[in-house]
Amino acid sequence: MKVVAFINKSIQRKMFFYLILATVFPTAAIGICSYLISIDILKTKVSESVTESLGFIKNGIENEMKQVEQISSYMYINNDIRKILAKDFVENTPESYYAMVKASEAFSLYSIHSRNFSYISSIQVLGENGVNLLYGEETGNFYRKNLKEMKTNAWYDEAEQLNGKIYWVGKDDNYNDPSKVAGKKQLISMARTIKDMNMVDNVGMIYISFDNSMFQEMLRNSSIQKGGKILVIDNHDEVVYTSEDFDLDRGKRSLSQIKGQQKQQGYLLDSDTADKQLTAYYYISRYGWWVMETLPYNELIKDNKLIFKVTITVFLVCLLVSGLIWYLLAYKFVKPIKDLIVTMRSIKEGQLVAKAKIQSDDEIGVLSNSFNYMIDRIHILFMKVLEEQEMKKNAEYKALQAQINPHFLFNTLNSIRWMAIIQKADNIKDTIDTLGRLLENSTNSVEPFICIEDEIQNVKDYLSIQKMRYKDKFDVVFEIEPQLLQCLCIKFMLQPLVENAIFHGIEPKPGFGTIQITARLVGNDVHMIVRDDGMGMDEQRIEEILNDKEQTKQGLNGIGIQNVNERMKMTYGEAYGITIRSRLQEFTEIELLLPVQYTAKEDLWEHA
Repeated sequence: MKVVAFINKSIQRKMFFYLILATVFPTAAIGICSYLISIDILKTKVSESVTESLGFIKNGIENEMKQVEQISSYMYINNDIRKILAKDFVENTPESYYAMVKASEAFSLYSIHSRNFSYISSIQVLGENGVNLLYGEETGNFYRKNLKEMKTNAWYDEAEQLNGKIYWVGKDDNYNDPSKVAGKKQLISMARTIKDMNMVDNVGMIYISFDNSMFQEMLRNSSIQKGGKILVIDNHDEVVYTSEDFDLDRGKRSLSQIKGQQKQQGYLLDSDTADKQLTAYYYISRYGWWVMETLPYNELIKDNKLIFKVTITVFLVCLLVSGLIWYLLAYKFVKPIKDLIVTMRSIKEGQLVAKAKIQSDDEIGVLSNSFNYMIDRIHILFMKVLEEQEMKKNAEYKALQAQINPHFLFNTLNSIRWMAIIQKADNIKDTIDTLGRLLENSTNSVEPFICIEDEIQNVKDYLSIQKMRYKDKFDVVFEIEPQLLQCLCIKFMLQPLVENAIFHGIEPKPGFGTIQITARLVGNDVHMIVRDDGMGMDEQRIEEILNDKEQTKQGLNGIGIQNVNERMKMTYGEAYGITIRSRLQEFTEIELLLPVQYTAKEDLWEHA
């Protein structure tokens, strides 16, 4: 609270504080957004780089497996091997011996030209005729000594249905079973049937197993990210290769998520555990295998610290520079204001001739000039007030001398009335009575509102006097809804309208005329209409009547139509007032619109 109070005591401090805030928030927002975007871009680029690198590994694995397929294809089309596996092949004869030698030479010759042959652990060609061709250092470790035993495997029927096409068995259970072969490497196997010389009947099965160290040799020459680990899973969801210390359970969970995405390549961020990691993957569609690479999250964003330091440095430098600029700007802006305050204090202490000495063309300069002008005007007005007070005293004295006592006027009219009674001049008596009531209503009551019933009575008194003047020139019809008689309206609201109807409508008209006065309730508003069938008027004359202020000096009480219109708008609002409709030589209709009100409110009294 003390800090807030300290800042609020000075415009300069408030300006500097708010300008700093205006700098800090956008700069911080930009810095944070830039940092987050940079981190996101970094993660995306590293992830794409890992995925791209994994694509090369995937292609390498696919090429290595194609090499193994080529070995099987070579065995598949070799005629010497087909002869040995033929049904009429007889062992232990010179011809059979020669065929066996030719087959062995074929194995040896191909092993010389195939770079992957060194990873082949065993090649078994098992014939339906009982002849078995075995090649490789691991063949002695197998218990498959004939085709009959091989047929007991679950995969055999599937391989046979492929009719000579390659079937990838995957991880070799027979070899990898510790109870059967202990301390050996993991082998991956493939199988395909072999046809006779006419390519019609199956005469045997080719079964090739190779060491998964073939992948390790290939991966050694690949660009794997630091901390990255490789996992290869076959088409049976069995792990055929993995880097050291690979979390297989986590890898299989990631594979389930990958399959759910139904994509053949990409990456995902595994955040299920405390140690986040990126998992990039590729699907080897030719074999139905998956190759995956995992990378710790820390390796993925290891460059974010540099980005963070750069962002903070730029933010602090911008804050320091902008803070200095804002301070100088606030000082330069506030200094003229402080000078103006010094001048004001001098005036407060009684130096009324003090002036601000600020010379500038900006808003502060305008304020200073206005202040000096105000001081000059105050001095002039002060002297003028003294002069007007003196003149007012003289005017009040003269007004007291010229004032006519209203009671004297009423007493005089009363004397004339009694003279009319004595002379039995009833028409003069009635006229004086009517005039007396009108003068009494005009002078005695200071209240601005009267009820419509009293206003109508004033109009009737006025019309009584005018009928004495115009004899049988016109007639008046009143149509007032009874529920409106006690509704309040502005005093002397109807009389100027009736006066206008007589002087400008009925009097110039040849013959007899009629004035109709109506009042009706429409919703929450009162519509009062004064209509005459006199001479009428054009639009120009209507505009003159509504805007001519000089007419207020005419008539019984000096109140004109324009004055009534202004008083209604000031009292009730702009939505209310007078509307004039007229047609030359036909009629004039003046409508007053006012709200229904039975009790005068204080605010309306003030406006009135």
